[in-house]
Amino acid sequence: MTRFFAALSLVALLASPAAAYRATAVDAQPEGPLHSVSVTLSPLHLVLPVLELQGEFAVGPQMGVSLILGYGSVSVSDGFTTEAFSVFEIGGQFAYYALGDFDHGLQIGAEVLYLGVSADADSQFGGVFGRGLSLAPFVGYKVAADFGLTFQAQVGPAFFVVSAESGTESEEQAAIGVMLNLNLGWSF
Repeated sequence: MTRFFAALSLVALLASPAAAYRATAVDAQPEGPLHSVSVTLSPLHLVLPVLELQGEFAVGPQMGVSLILGYGSVSVSDGFTTEAFSVFEIGGQFAYYALGDFDHGLQIGAEVLYLGVSADADSQFGGVFGRGLSLAPFVGYKVAADFGLTFQAQVGPAFFVVSAESGTESEEQAAIGVMLNLNLGWSF
């Protein structure tokens, strides 16, 4: 009988560290996403040059809300003269991560974006002001590496309403286009 208890004690002693290791290894795995904030910019907008920044905040493991801000200028040439127009954008997004989570997943969401464009007062287009509003449902994908580097791609139809004013004249139009976001940044 003492041999039985000795053998049982030996097995229990040898099994305890293995069980403790397995419990630690399982407990050490983080649950849900590692990051709760992503800050990205649109390299495509820099060609204009307009700096567009997006800050996304996790409101759950599978949901994010974003604030989008942009500012810069766009130059337009008619072959003889070149005029610069100031550009300002502000908007937001809601994204649901249908597969995966805030760090790495397939997004389904919607974006609302306001855009304002104006010419310098001393230019030949002085007093010209344009604005637009777009609403775009999208599908996208985001990948945030453990160390923070983040890439996000989104595409969807965009519904636009734009207007322009110059002195006493104004015009308004509605259109359908494509929203494409290819952003690069960092997650914290």
